[in-house]
Amino acid sequence: MTLSGKLGFVPIDEILRLLTRANQQGAVEVTGDGFRGRVFVGKGGIDLATTATDDLLQRHLINSGFAAADSVRRIDSGGTTLAAIAESNQEVIELIREMTVESLYQISMRGDEFS
Repeated sequence: MTLSGKLGFVPIDEILRLLTRANQQGAVEVTGDGFRGRVFVGKGGIDLATTATDDLLQRHLINSGFAAADSVRRIDSGGTTLAAIAESNQEVIELIREMTVESLYQISMRGDEFS
């Protein structure tokens, strides 16, 4: 399923609800004036929302000591997932939860279009 449009017409929470109820998986990219956010939807709902680039997120995980550099590199190569790293690390789960809440707020306030 491919969706795109203006968020003034359809709020982001309705788009995410539609994708979740339709059992769709993937990413929704939201843009605005100088702004970019992504929401990753899995089978159980929202897995992650972020306004950070992949590089920034990976550096944060490594610099904070939440994940080893080799583990993070394995995400890029498809050898593991962020979920697998978080599964055994409560601190990473808390970080993802906090990041998701803050990012969803920013996306709802600053986002104009989605795809």
